[in-house]
Amino acid sequence: MRQLLLLSALVIAGCSHPQDVPCSANLDCDLGAGGTCTAGPSSNWCAYPDATCPSGFRYSTLDVGDGVGGQCVSDQGGSGSGGGVGSDGGMHDAGPTLHMWGAPSGVANVNSTSDERAPAISANGLELYFWIANSNPPYGDIWVATRSTTAQQFSAPTNVTAVNGSDSNENAVLPAHNGLELFISRASTLMISTRATQAAAWGTPTSTGLIGTMYSLSNDDLSLYLVKRCDAAHHAGSGNCLYRLDRTAIGQTFSAPSFIEWPGGGSNQWNTGHVSGDGLRILLSDPYSGSAVRATQAQRPDTNSAFGAPQVIDALSLESTNGEMSWNAAEDEVYLTAKPVSPVVGGYDIYVSVPQ
Repeated sequence: MRQLLLLSALVIAGCSHPQDVPCSANLDCDLGAGGTCTAGPSSNWCAYPDATCPSGFRYSTLDVGDGVGGQCVSDQGGSGSGGGVGSDGGMHDAGPTLHMWGAPSGVANVNSTSDERAPAISANGLELYFWIANSNPPYGDIWVATRSTTAQQFSAPTNVTAVNGSDSNENAVLPAHNGLELFISRASTLMISTRATQAAAWGTPTSTGLIGTMYSLSNDDLSLYLVKRCDAAHHAGSGNCLYRLDRTAIGQTFSAPSFIEWPGGGSNQWNTGHVSGDGLRILLSDPYSGSAVRATQAQRPDTNSAFGAPQVIDALSLESTNGEMSWNAAEDEVYLTAKPVSPVVGGYDIYVSVPQ
């Protein structure tokens, strides 16, 4: 498609110079292998792998505007050759832009007549974690479904007994990108379990003392985003707010939470939010106030800026029962829970969507 647009633009211009053709998704960038739709100074442009650039990507020379054609993509998503400053400095590798998502389908072999909630897939795509709600103690348990390759379906899930208390309530879970930490909510207290290798069993989790649910991590696992009750200084202490906490190294203590306003300037509040690994995009579902929309997404130019207005994702608003949503590491899949009128199996089920 992009080749056709480019050819048409060149013909119209009498082949005198290439035209500016912004992209809207990675699929638009098909002039070479590994094309990525990347944020520029004012629009999104196609960039392609180039090992000579510090970021690993260079803007195309053929159809890129903003004066960045042929330049290296910098770590903050613009042109240049400078590097980023890490997970807490506001500059990150350019990542995917917001997708148009297709109708979701139930994840095979995973759903049951119980309520499957808050799916979170490992960075390698081989482990799908979630929790199952129970009407009696322990009320919530962490489960995992695995597969050998991403081309296969997941196997039937198993209980992650090592991280579940005998009479507690585990009601959120997130595997770190390194595959060696598992973040768990036990009655809203953040617990962390570790393992020596990705093939090893999880150890007994230890408490961080932090309160909150709906976790997401930066790509280097040093910044933690969580949703928790607003403090008195924000939204009058009512409803849920989004916060970021940082640490200097894996295994170190996280800093005090730093408030991040919800997309749209805080006119809406949400019960669930999942931030991308570079901190530039967010998935929102289950509104607390200000909106009846069940699934939205938003983005920002860097991690020091506010998120822009949320964009509605109609395809993922299955019913008024939409629950949690999260991306995979590549952001080309969204896993979500919902309890539609015609569920896959019964109760809340897990679905997956891919870009249109």
